[in-house]
Amino acid sequence: DASATAGMPTLVHDAAGRHAPFALTDIQQAYWLGRSDAFSIGNVAAHAYSELELHMDASPVERMERALNALIARHDMLRMVVAQDGTQRVLPAPGPYRLPFFDVSDAAPETREATLLAVRDEMSHHVFAIDRWPLFDIRVGKLAPGHYRLYWSFDGLVLDGHSQQILIGELQHLLRDPDAALEPFSVTFRDYVLGLEAMRKTALYGRSQAYWLNRLDDFPTAPELPLAVDPSRITHPKFERREFDLDTARWSALRGRAQALGVTASGLLLAAFADALAAWSKNPRFALNLTMFNRLPLHADVGRMLGDFTSLTLLAIDQGAGDTFTDRCRRVQRQLWDDIEHRHYTGVEFMRELRRRNGGAVSMPVVFSSMLDLPSRSGSADEGDGTRVERGFSISQTSQVWIDHQVSESANGLHIAWDAVEALFPPGVLD
Repeated sequence: DASATAGMPTLVHDAAGRHAPFALTDIQQAYWLGRSDAFSIGNVAAHAYSELELHMDASPVERMERALNALIARHDMLRMVVAQDGTQRVLPAPGPYRLPFFDVSDAAPETREATLLAVRDEMSHHVFAIDRWPLFDIRVGKLAPGHYRLYWSFDGLVLDGHSQQILIGELQHLLRDPDAALEPFSVTFRDYVLGLEAMRKTALYGRSQAYWLNRLDDFPTAPELPLAVDPSRITHPKFERREFDLDTARWSALRGRAQALGVTASGLLLAAFADALAAWSKNPRFALNLTMFNRLPLHADVGRMLGDFTSLTLLAIDQGAGDTFTDRCRRVQRQLWDDIEHRHYTGVEFMRELRRRNGGAVSMPVVFSSMLDLPSRSGSADEGDGTRVERGFSISQTSQVWIDHQVSESANGLHIAWDAVEALFPPGVLD
């Protein structure tokens, strides 16, 4: 669609500079800085950990190791490291990835459980040394005949949530057909990042920047929630997950209601989250930090590429008016649509301006992440060859975040998860 790309730069592949250092994106830089203890709820690496249950007849280990190495060769960002000076680069050939494997299928039940929990404990909050490859850890355990568990741990600097779904989709594809030819790329993530830098010189960026800077004086702060301790006193934040599923029938009905109101399903869930926060917040007018999987259509390959395309947008919410939930849904949706139209000036840039304006400490630690409008690639469908893949345990953590509210669709309907720093809140409040 020409109108979607009007005014945007076109990507050109820089073959000579493919392995040369390049800048971190805004969000990668925020993650990189957040690894230090200079920030409240810092000293934590942005990190995603998940477990996938594989039900298959043949052992997946050799096939999966072969598939992983093919994908590492295919996707530049799976060979990325970050230097001390805060630049990233892609290694041409870091060597083969050896897939660690363990077998507890014959172990006594209590030994088996202890082993599985020890692996989860070791991997789920791991902090990678980002100047050394790889910035991920993938392992396989055999739990029982025909039942394997894939352990999946990625530094947030490498991939966003949508990229992980693409990667899992391609991995499943290669597990079924090891010789499958995946469509090659004609540009890289590095080319895309250079395109983002060119984007800053466009009129489109200038309009977005003006839109946000005009709102600086009156922009609300984060929700003032009841806390058990001062955030600055938590030196090693530990995130806990709460999960909830809404079955397919009720989720379908809720989507229908959203459509009838003229709002998206994400907009409706966002308004409900805002209501829950407003009930506990001292200020009914506050800002939420929204994770956007913002792949600008600078090239046809961008939709299939792996990398961290995340950008943040800060959404101003006002739950103080005595109106109906329907009114609040529509107001949230209108504001969100306006903001998205001006997404070329990022939330990270806006936060820097807010900090400059307010002499330092501005934090937006309550996050909403929706994957509802993205194509789902890791369901639990039977693949037709007896292979079945199901989503298991997962958790994420992000520097300077108190609560990350994540919504996605699964084969069972709507999946909602909160990853939150447990120690920050009085007992019972998060529940």
